Amino acid sequence: MQIDNKKANVKIAVLMFVVLMLLPGIVLASSYHSTLSFLGEHRGPTRSYSGNNVGISMTAYTTTPQQPHHATTFTVELHRQNLIGSTYIGNSVFPRNGYKSNTWSSVGSGNYFYWFIKARDGVVVKSDNVHLFSN
Repeated sequence: MQIDNKKANVKIAVLMFVVLMLLPGIVLASSYHSTLSFLGEHRGPTRSYSGNNVGISMTAYTTTPQQPHHATTFTVELHRQNLIGSTYIGNSVFPRNGYKSNTWSSVGSGNYFYWFIKARDGVVVKSDNVHLFSN
């Protein structure tokens, strides 16, 4: 009986070790899915990201026919939320109609929000598959 208990204890210890080794990989990932619809500027909600890199991907589209004077892109800014405000991290230009992904590297874990900016030209930019993530 004592030998079986020792084997069981060893198996449990090995299993716990494996779980503990995998835990940082699980904990250091944040992923959110959302939709987007904006006309001029839009500040997204502040969310917690536990990874070192923070990114966004989406397929954007417009329902307004493209006119020659309409821009074909919009800007996505990343901001880190602080106790007394926010810090601008950087931006990336996204197509109004099409897919793009961008990752800001080595920004650290923390609370971040995205700011979406486009010309006020009467065109609404939408996305049904915004993916906000960190790793």
